[in-house]
Amino acid sequence: MKLKQRLFREFVRLDDQSSGFISQIDFLRTMPVAMPDIPPPAWQELMKAWGLTDPVPYVQLLHRFQITSELSSNKNATHVDVFSAMAQLRVSISDVEDGELLKRLGDLSRGVDLQGFQAFLRESKIEIPQWQTPALFETLTYSLGVQRPSGEDVLLCLALISRSPASNPCGFAWSQAAWAVGEEIKRSGQSLVSFFRNADSDRSGFLSDTELAEALARVLPVQMKFSTQELQALATHIDSQGVKNGRISLIEFLRALGPRALAQSLTGALLGEVLKPVFFYRSVLLAICQQYDSDCSGFVSDRQFMQAMHEMNRQLSAERGNTICESQATAVCGCALGGARRLQYREFLRSLKVVDVVKRAQTTEVARDSLRSLLGSLWG
Repeated sequence: MKLKQRLFREFVRLDDQSSGFISQIDFLRTMPVAMPDIPPPAWQELMKAWGLTDPVPYVQLLHRFQITSELSSNKNATHVDVFSAMAQLRVSISDVEDGELLKRLGDLSRGVDLQGFQAFLRESKIEIPQWQTPALFETLTYSLGVQRPSGEDVLLCLALISRSPASNPCGFAWSQAAWAVGEEIKRSGQSLVSFFRNADSDRSGFLSDTELAEALARVLPVQMKFSTQELQALATHIDSQGVKNGRISLIEFLRALGPRALAQSLTGALLGEVLKPVFFYRSVLLAICQQYDSDCSGFVSDRQFMQAMHEMNRQLSAERGNTICESQATAVCGCALGGARRLQYREFLRSLKVVDVVKRAQTTEVARDSLRSLLGSLWG
């Protein structure tokens, strides 16, 4: 678990097409170097056990091993799979006109704050607990390097973070062409959002192939001019980034033309799970909670647990240089408490486990099938 982000960076370096896949050969070369305690032959067996194909879907692989809290006394304790939430987002915002998306972000004159971000997710019908949205918002602001991102930046991040890596119906060359076009638009002094809105001459909230062609003709240098056939292929590639219906939405446009480096940064940041810091430093947090629990009841209040998180953060910063941001602390408290006013802290810390979410889902499905068969035999 500690190596996930390091492995992600190494895999990205090997994945020159940003496909989300690397060859089996590269995978088998990388893993023994990163994890020398496991002998090289064992990785082939693990690939078979994990059902990995060639090429290896490394983003999915790294994501499947998560730290979760399976607190039996609190049904709300397990944090939501943010990657699954992004899959919801991939569908819910793909074919929405630009004005509606910007309206959902509220007053954009001073940028987007956490409350505005949470409101956007609610209006987009994305189900993420209130205590977990700060961590997702922190992912966006960290990747952008700002505290209060603009509405355009938020839309760009949400587009890239919810992009399907397999959306290349015309071939990878058109992904590269789209990234290059995005860079040229940036060099022209326009943001991708402002370019899109200016290109939308009929103010429909979407771009037609003709509107895209006319707008690109005004900004692309001579050496990047496309033929009519090439423009059609580019438009098809952009349209495939969401709902393929012959019109280009703002989100589809941002997914296709947005910076590849930012997309990689966002994916890597999402791999740093909310509960990861607590899992590795739970002994420190346990000792602090015990100090608050003067009567040895096994409980601390919600306020005391947050104070314990801050104290753990202070100690880690002094001793190891590690820090946990405020949004992470808030998210951890939300995951642990689930809306309750006090916490059985020992039970919570014991409940933290590394889980293979794919295997867990498969096991759950097998159990469901068995139950259906049993009920069928009883009532058949």
